[in-house]
Order: sequence, then structure tokens, then C-alpha cells
Amino acid sequence: MRREEEGFTLIEVIIALAIASVLTAAIVLIYGSFHKETSCVELKLNAQQRARVAMSIMHDDILQIGANVPDSANPIEPGMSSSAVTLRYRDPVSDERVKVSYRLSGNLLEREYCNVAISFDDGSWNVCKTPTTYETLVGDIASINIEYLDADGLTTGDEEKVRFINLYIEALSSVDCVRQDASNRVKLETRIRLRNFPLIFI
Repeated sequence: MRREEEGFTLIEVIIALAIASVLTAAIVLIYGSFHKETSCVELKLNAQQRARVAMSIMHDDILQIGANVPDSANPIEPGMSSSAVTLRYRDPVSDERVKVSYRLSGNLLEREYCNVAISFDDGSWNVCKTPTTYETLVGDIASINIEYLDADGLTTGDEEKVRFINLYIEALSSVDCVRQDASNRVKLETRIRLRNFPLIFI
């Protein structure tokens, strides 16, 4: 009696290959989505870190506004802007007279740091010991917004009445993230009390 050899028919092989192809495609799609979400989280964390660095540096300078500065020197530069600021203080560590300016140039947050060379009693506080230029602090910053408040917490355009500053920074994560609203941006905000100015309520 002859033994018949067992095996798969051509149709069974084709069906098995089709199922395997569908499963492979599904796995690739799931992995791709997971990888993109993971990359998005990492990029957002990097963006958050950049925003925190920018916030920390600006916070430290803003906190010192007006320290041992004569009224004639304008601790906060007149003509205040929501996206740029120039401020003056005397450094508590080095005792240097300092003028610091911030601005957003494209997506770069830039800072100009000037050690003032003139007499402390001179009102201008504008002449630097050495020529200075703006240096990039942090990249991929979408926006900064500086809000000036008086002692009552109300917005003011008078630099002499400023007692608080609200600082808002948005950093870009560089990609659109899956399942997240627009949101390739990370936003941080803080309110800074200018400790070298008296809180006078009128």
C-alpha cells in the first residue's frame, strides 16, 4: 500500500502569506506610532528644558532690577516692550554695575550683558567697559512675553510703577506630536516680585 505524502496546497500557502503580511504591516504601523510618540515626548522634554534654562537666567536678572541703582539710571529702560527688556542693577557678588538686555530674534532668545564703566553716580549707566553684542542664550523659542504690573497687580506702562513682572516663555519641540493639540510648544510662566522696589499701594 502506497503512503501519500502530506503537505500544504498552493491556496493554503497564499492565504498564510497574506495573513503574515497583514500582521507584519500592523506591527510596523504600531511600532512606528509608538516610536513617533516616544520621540515626541523626548522632544517636548528637551523643549521644556530649554524654556526652563531661559526662564531661570531671565528670572535671576529680573530679580536684581534696581539693586543699588540711582533713580536717574532707569532700573527698567523706558519704552517697555512685551518681547524685549533692558534692566540695570548692581551685582551683589561682584559689585559691578550691570546693564542687561533681552530680545527675541527669530527663534533665538538673545542676551546682552554690559559691565557699566561710568561713575556709579552718573545717571546714564549706558557706557560698557568693553564693546558688547547680543549672545544667543537658547534656541527654538517660539515667543516670550513680559507683562509689567504695579503694586496692585494691574498692568502698567510706567516703568517707575512696576513692582511685579509676569514672564511667559514658549519653546518649540520642533515636530507636531501625534494625538496632541498643535502642540509642538511648551509654555512656562512665572511672576517675579521686584524685591528692590518698595510695595507702595496707592
